[in-house]
Amino acid sequence: MEADLSGRIDRRRFLRIAGVAGLSLAGVACGAPAANPAPSPAATTPPKSTAATELTASPKAATAEEAQAKLVEAAKKEGRLSIYDSAVIEDLENRAKAFKKAYPFMEFDLYRGDSGDLTEKAITEAKAGRNQVDVIRASAGGMVPLVDRGLTMKYKSPSAIDMPKDSYDPEGAWYYPEHMLHVIAYNTKLISPAEAPKSYEDLADPRFQGKLAIEAECTEWFTQMKSIMGEAKFLDLARRIAANKPRPIKGHGTLARLVVTGETPVAVMIYQHRAQMDKESKAPVDWVFGSKPVTTSPVMLLLMKDAPHPNAAKLYLDWCLSKQGQEEDVVKVMNRFPLRSGVDLPGHLKGVQVFNPPLENVRLVNEVAPQFRQVFDIQ
Repeated sequence: MEADLSGRIDRRRFLRIAGVAGLSLAGVACGAPAANPAPSPAATTPPKSTAATELTASPKAATAEEAQAKLVEAAKKEGRLSIYDSAVIEDLENRAKAFKKAYPFMEFDLYRGDSGDLTEKAITEAKAGRNQVDVIRASAGGMVPLVDRGLTMKYKSPSAIDMPKDSYDPEGAWYYPEHMLHVIAYNTKLISPAEAPKSYEDLADPRFQGKLAIEAECTEWFTQMKSIMGEAKFLDLARRIAANKPRPIKGHGTLARLVVTGETPVAVMIYQHRAQMDKESKAPVDWVFGSKPVTTSPVMLLLMKDAPHPNAAKLYLDWCLSKQGQEEDVVKVMNRFPLRSGVDLPGHLKGVQVFNPPLENVRLVNEVAPQFRQVFDIQ
């Protein structure tokens, strides 16, 4: 599943952001990205770069402080960072600005698209021996092929010490810096407080007959609920919810808007951050967590093997997992759930227990998609 792309622009849009004292838009090009040469059978693996290998090596230092200083200096010499991200353009710009507050010497090349497109672009570039990206950040489901193909840099970030052990690869091949939490959302003008659902079990009640809508590809939710409840128990619940004839809607952003307008009284599952933003903007929307632990769409952050700016990439990852990065980026910019302990959370997220899906669970998403569509009668 993809990140909420409401208000998205053309997925082929490329941003080049540069500046020293601050950010300035140096140019926006629409249309297809610069053409890559056709992959050669002899170039299925990117060639090793001696310079890149030397830069990628962890700086030698007697203390953590010295190691950090050496990494900052190496990143400063590179001075640039290429990021592929599935967030909307405004969020990409604000993310870059937040990072530049800590490291004002950094300039950016930003490219946005959904996780499947970003993965395809990165694989094509790697096959052609022309890797152009340092960091990719997008929904985990579409990113796993990059991990499985061995296209990621293994870097054990010192910032991971305060991250849950199941939120990153022990060898540093991938990280979950944030989650998009799943919630039930409803229109408060159409659903009274007494009638409002408290859990997914409530959605099986006949009082919701004809009042539900479900995102047509929310197979992450479906897969994780099977893990949380057990397959037999959850399939029984899913079929009872399906008996209330939820309307299939493609796109989490579209479904969220339908709840706001009242075209659908209840959404079986949308992203919590979107529902909370609607609620805070005084839209007639409220939400509730439907399960414990809460199901999620994990966002995966990868450093790419043979990255053109490997030290800048490592510095960015360290910052993204740091307390500062988690608070300024994940909480303030993205309004999502950070995974690092000790982060200052808004009241509605305090004490939330989330499900961190292992890669095996993420890999099951495509496999269970036919079962999901069959249960909810989605053509």
